[in-house]
Amino acid sequence: MYPNPVSDKLYVAGISLRSAILIYDVAGWLLHQRNSTGFTPWLFTDALPAGIYYLRGQSNLNTTDRRFTKMP
Repeated sequence: MYPNPVSDKLYVAGISLRSAILIYDVAGWLLHQRNSTGFTPWLFTDALPAGIYYLRGQSNLNTTDRRFTKMP
């Protein structure tokens, strides 16, 4: 996942094609969710306010969490 910190788009690699992509804020609120079927590895973050977020890649086999910082 790069760049981190991010300003407008985040590249996500290593997510399986049958995963859910979820973005949470630091309070644990789910802000964005999508399935990765036909997934383009770029997530556009321009709608998020500046802050710290957690990206989760979740499939039937495993869950991966990564932290990223959104810059203004």
